[in-house]
Amino acid sequence: MRKVGYIVLLFAVVVTGKLSAQSVIDGIITDKEDKKIIGGAVVTILDHEGEMLAYGISRNDGTFSVKVNSTLAMFTVRVHLLGYEDYERRVENRSQSLNVELSIGEIQLREVVVKSQPMWNREDTLVYSVDVFKSLGDRTIGDVLKRLPGVEVSESGGIKYQGEPINKFYIEGLDLLENRYGIATNNVPVDAVQNVEVIENHEPLKMLKDISSSDKAAINLKLRKDKMNRPVGTISLGSGVSDEWHWLAESFALSAARNRQYIVMYKTNNAANDIGGELTTQRLSAGELQDVSNYSPKTLLDARGFSYPPLEKKRYLFNNSHVASVNNLWRTGSNSQLRLNVQYLHDRQQETIHRDNFYFLPDSMMHISEQSMVSQKHNMLDAALTYSDNSPGYYLNNRAKWIGRWDNSVASVRMNRLGVAQDFNLPSQQFTNDFKYVKRWGNKVWDITSFTAYVPQSQYLAVNVDTTATDQVQQLNLSRFYTRNSTYYSLGRGYSGWILKVVLEGASDRFKSELFHPVFIDSTRANITAEWLNLEFIPTYSYRRGGLSINADMALRHHTLRVKNKIYNSVDHHSYQFANPSLRINYRVTPMLTIRANYRYTQSIGDFQDLADIYFMSGYRSFSKRSGVLAKTARQSFGGGVQYRNPLTTFFFHTSLTYAPSRMNLVNSQRFVGTELVTGNRPYETKSDMLIWQGYAGKYLADIRTNVSLSASYNTLEGERLQQDVLYPYRFSGWSFLPKASVKISDDCSITYQAVLADRITEITRADDTFRSSMWQIAQQLSGFYLIGKQWQLNARVEHSYNEIGDDDAVKMFFADIGVTYKLKQLEFDFSWNNIFNQRSYSYSLYNGLDRFDYRYNLRSAMLMLTLSFKY
Repeated sequence: MRKVGYIVLLFAVVVTGKLSAQSVIDGIITDKEDKKIIGGAVVTILDHEGEMLAYGISRNDGTFSVKVNSTLAMFTVRVHLLGYEDYERRVENRSQSLNVELSIGEIQLREVVVKSQPMWNREDTLVYSVDVFKSLGDRTIGDVLKRLPGVEVSESGGIKYQGEPINKFYIEGLDLLENRYGIATNNVPVDAVQNVEVIENHEPLKMLKDISSSDKAAINLKLRKDKMNRPVGTISLGSGVSDEWHWLAESFALSAARNRQYIVMYKTNNAANDIGGELTTQRLSAGELQDVSNYSPKTLLDARGFSYPPLEKKRYLFNNSHVASVNNLWRTGSNSQLRLNVQYLHDRQQETIHRDNFYFLPDSMMHISEQSMVSQKHNMLDAALTYSDNSPGYYLNNRAKWIGRWDNSVASVRMNRLGVAQDFNLPSQQFTNDFKYVKRWGNKVWDITSFTAYVPQSQYLAVNVDTTATDQVQQLNLSRFYTRNSTYYSLGRGYSGWILKVVLEGASDRFKSELFHPVFIDSTRANITAEWLNLEFIPTYSYRRGGLSINADMALRHHTLRVKNKIYNSVDHHSYQFANPSLRINYRVTPMLTIRANYRYTQSIGDFQDLADIYFMSGYRSFSKRSGVLAKTARQSFGGGVQYRNPLTTFFFHTSLTYAPSRMNLVNSQRFVGTELVTGNRPYETKSDMLIWQGYAGKYLADIRTNVSLSASYNTLEGERLQQDVLYPYRFSGWSFLPKASVKISDDCSITYQAVLADRITEITRADDTFRSSMWQIAQQLSGFYLIGKQWQLNARVEHSYNEIGDDDAVKMFFADIGVTYKLKQLEFDFSWNNIFNQRSYSYSLYNGLDRFDYRYNLRSAMLMLTLSFKY
């Protein structure tokens, strides 16, 4: 019996080993006739029913390697490449090497049906065919990008791939626009682009490609050959009527040659086209360390105290806008280039809003009604000159930049039958220089980075109330000099790497504030100088083998802050030492599946504004006053995600989950002095917990030429806040779902459906009860294009909006647009009728912890527009 037991045990071990075994099929692929290596061939492992078990792509040197987890005794290896006959071979389920020879395939000419592949792989580059994905009505490459599986595009042109912002945007391999690539997304003609390339695991520095692991992707536009070395673009002129006369004028030109690229653009309109949004600075990547190039000045005064309605901007935007953009790139060598980018914006917007404010107090609710007519002017001039040399042995980049802003906002308000006039004057300037040098010797890398900024701001707010004889005035002056300098030395050995990084960061601030107000007469002036210095030592360990990448670091920080209050002739010194560890793990299970996990612990302190302890007017009846205690925060972040993409089945999926608990020494507070609202903070140990989940699934159904996708998210925030000296725990959460389907019924007809479904949930715990609200917002849009002959095109769009504004109370509205386009060679005549049902106002509600805001927003009336466009 004992022998039988041993035999059974031995059999169980063998079977268990067989079940858990992993086979590796590798080898090299060559041409059967000339023996040349073949890259880019698709290698699939199939079971006896033809179902795919694993997948891989041959590299440039012809080699491939595919991992297979299967209990089958035998399976089939298939190799496919366009222009060659398919190779198939039955093999045993064990690790082995194969020499694959492909034969040139024969082409049958009796009947040929040509079908473009929607996408294909070339090493780490995923290529989308624009011809397959473009549809009727597409004018710019951004229209196509919105339908690509795995790609998400924002209204301003920002791009995410598999849920992560891209880290570079190229046109024919050159970075012309840097982080303002929305100019290209929203303007490059779709007919000028052959393919869209997604470069996965993209490392922008050539010298680091074989030693640095990157989990970010870049976008590259490959132009059609007949669109190269010459200008391509569009010129449009339009005119129309609604309640007033409308105009539109646009000119865009792109030229991409071997040694030079340029984009020149000018646009103006008062027809609700948000052209200023195209100059938005996009976030290029969710970098693990601070990207000093994204440094921005402090926001002192913000004229906007209300939220936009959940509609397309063209429904409510009353504008008079001008945008000019000049972007030039010259290649000065095989790896070097000089780039000049100049942007100008003049944008005037007018809004009419009615807002009812409800504030939860310990024993009552305060209601304030406001009717506002607002006129805002935004003026911006931005110029940057950049030289870079991205050589295999070193990298050099220097960018000098100046940004000037001259913003003004004037508002006329009726508040509880009281007249209020408000005037913001918000000029600011920013001078920056960003320098980076990286040198490599073998597996050793040395880096020097220096970023410097000088930002002067002198801002002004005046408020006049009918019942007071004098104006309420807030004057602010802030000048800041900021610098961050770092150097690191890295060394790789085997699968491991070590980086020793030192960072010296500092700022010098000169801050003056003066408030003139009849209610707040004490603590209204500040004259502060502040210097802070941050010294960091960051040792980092990295491990990279196969599909596994691990990065761990420990940022050891010494932070000092010195604040001198010239009014009280006092000086505060603060010194802190922090240890902030982080860990990031990426595991590429297969070429299609990647798993990620990360952890970060961050301790930080506030700045000189915490210690100012003065009243500060940010708008009529809106003030802030901090406690005079330096803020200290400890945050943790636990995150993980899964990414899956299969070009063969055109299916993309990604999901991520982040949990971020925080601990603070201050609690946010809010109190009322009459109708004046004072926000600030109080010394109190408090905490907040945030949870964010996001998911996306998208697939292209080639047989019916349909692209479908679903994005979903859930977030929740739990915290505490003081209102009228009473502490309230609160919880805010929300769901959102974004389904989308784009169908090519035929070459002459296409339909697109998309929707946004969002639920906002608020829970507030009071002494004797819990207040809970749940409000849904639903927006649906159905659009279609139909081609009549070769010259006429019809388009129509219907929108449905459902918005809950209270218990058993919802706003339901329909919008409709229609258009006709006539094409005559390079000319297009476009007639449009927007807002056919002439909807004039829209109501919606928002919660802010303990407060509720009910809005009624004026909309644009029905508008007729005739536009003439010339494409070249």
